[in-house]
Amino acid sequence: EHAPKIWRQHYTVGELKVVEASEKERRVIARLENFNYVPMACHVYRGYFASSLSMIMKQPAECKETKCPHKGDQYHEFVISW
Repeated sequence: EHAPKIWRQHYTVGELKVVEASEKERRVIARLENFNYVPMACHVYRGYFASSLSMIMKQPAECKETKCPHKGDQYHEFVISW
């Protein structure tokens, strides 16, 4: 629930939205809208989201980008699981 506020503290563009957060499913789905930087940034944010959730949950986490504007989608969507 704090992720969008933290995003705004560090970035003046884009919006981070948590679409789903489920401890039962052991995953978070995050959507990054209006942020179409360079394609390499997608890799950076996968690592950033996985590392952040890993520190919070105190377990290894992984992140997959399931939607990307550089591949024709309207926004980035990341599925972070632990």
